[in-house]
Amino acid sequence: MLRALFLCSVFLDSQGDDMTFYRSSVAALLGGCLALLGVTVSAEACDHKKSMEVHYSGAPQADTLTVAVVGDPCSKAEVSITVDRADGERVYSYQGSFIEHMPFLIYEPELSHLVGFFLDKVLNVAMTQTTADLHAYSDVESFYEATNNFVVVPLDEYQALRESGDTQPLLWHATGDTSWMHAVYDAETQTSRVIMRGGVFD
Repeated sequence: MLRALFLCSVFLDSQGDDMTFYRSSVAALLGGCLALLGVTVSAEACDHKKSMEVHYSGAPQADTLTVAVVGDPCSKAEVSITVDRADGERVYSYQGSFIEHMPFLIYEPELSHLVGFFLDKVLNVAMTQTTADLHAYSDVESFYEATNNFVVVPLDEYQALRESGDTQPLLWHATGDTSWMHAVYDAETQTSRVIMRGGVFD
């Protein structure tokens, strides 16, 4: 048994830094390793959703921020993050792979146990900043060193948001285990615009 476990660990380590391969193959790889050890693993489906009221679009009535993780098995589930106005108009939408948002290696069926924690984490941090919190911009390198972000809109637009007396909420969420984005509502187009993307890079 110890020999089988050692061989499995060596194979997993040999995959190097290709995290897309590593994460997308994790259920199959670990399932095969556990099978060598005589352990039966039962993959579970994910079908979870949570919502909360937020004030994002500036509409008189509250908007609804919803986070969902849906897929069978859970290792192939999709994350969706949406913001809907009270009139039903969707003003923000994001989709991504659930397992890509996990900062560590998880195998079935333990992955499904993290969904509730993940949903709460997204809701708790999504709307904690405003445009008044935007950092002063000088150049790409110093801005990244100070914030771990890159501005992805024209700089005059970024400066206008930062300096405007009409403070707007910032919507923040992860887009992977070490990447994220910031968006604001655009009243002119009545939808959202991503203004910064960030991440931790070696």
